[in-house]
Amino acid sequence: MEYKLVNDPTVSNSIFANIIQWISPVIIQKSIRDVFSLTVTEALWKKTPAKALKADGIALQIIDGEDAFLIDFHVTKGFAFRTTMILQYLDLARKTGGKEHVRKNFLITKLLLDYPDLLKYVMENR
Repeated sequence: MEYKLVNDPTVSNSIFANIIQWISPVIIQKSIRDVFSLTVTEALWKKTPAKALKADGIALQIIDGEDAFLIDFHVTKGFAFRTTMILQYLDLARKTGGKEHVRKNFLITKLLLDYPDLLKYVMENR
């Protein structure tokens, strides 16, 4: 499949990024430090296989080997190996995407459900 990208000023960067995430066979996030990576969460929501370095909050977003892969900082061959594996088994990789994990843990609805518990904790521990 071939995609032709057009430099169209009416298409915003966020729309362009969204399109790229939907059509990409794999998303790679190589941040060394990230509290929360929206790139990873967006990829999981779109059932696009993702790979990321084991950096801070990213490791909390991914179920390693299930919905994405975490790679150690020092293993440079790990990225190439995982990319090859994902591309060879792309149908399986897309089925395992982390949409359900994102829905249960990172959407605003989850945060709203957690808010009363947070308030209760604060009130009890002040």
